[in-house]
Amino acid sequence: MDSTRFQQMTGKYFLPYHWTRDPLGLPQVVYQGYMVLAVEELGDPPGLVLDIGCGDGRISAQFAGRGARVVGLDMVERAIGFARLLVPEATFAVHDARQPIDDVHVAPASVDHAFMIDMYEHIPPEDCPGVLANVLSALRAGGKFTLTVPSKLIPTSPAHYRHFDPHEIRDELEAAGFELLHMRGQERQGLLKGFILSGWLDRAIHNPLFSLTAALSIRRKLYLRFINRTNRLDRCGHFVVTLRKP
Repeated sequence: MDSTRFQQMTGKYFLPYHWTRDPLGLPQVVYQGYMVLAVEELGDPPGLVLDIGCGDGRISAQFAGRGARVVGLDMVERAIGFARLLVPEATFAVHDARQPIDDVHVAPASVDHAFMIDMYEHIPPEDCPGVLANVLSALRAGGKFTLTVPSKLIPTSPAHYRHFDPHEIRDELEAAGFELLHMRGQERQGLLKGFILSGWLDRAIHNPLFSLTAALSIRRKLYLRFINRTNRLDRCGHFVVTLRKP
């Protein structure tokens, strides 16, 4: 990751923003969609979970709440500080995913499920094979790996190196040695999504003058019920991919 992108990422963590954002505000509603789909991938019992790119620990807390033993890794020191404070039941370490994982509280081939939520697109393409090799070495045989990536149907953010189509991300992950279990679509694209997430609707129900809590709650429920998940991989904003180590 170049210095400009890293500084932008570090600057986000002036506060633990995944915890402090309005739970009914638009950014947090979309992030909650990620959390819902990620937690659904957990096994029972979940075992040892590695949360790579854990940030301030918001999703790690969800895993720990389901009974997982969680180790969270992130290269932003301030984010890890917040995670340690807010999720004391998990273990966190400052770590660059391009470096081997077996020196940060995780023995080789011991992880039951690794997660990489909203992170892979932030990794320079030339570094991705090494990152995936590190994840593979941390997993036990049969261990799972779940990651999310944005679709090419949505504009590439300046903070991202690339977006994907389903064939590209599948081929890249299988070439790294993983076996695909399933791929799900997140954030169904279309008119309903455009309406629910529209800026004018957001300003109408959530602005400096007033906030219509009932309307915001309804919007959240509509998003999670009708927009958040889809089987149409050609009509989604993100992919949630779950693989296993052979």
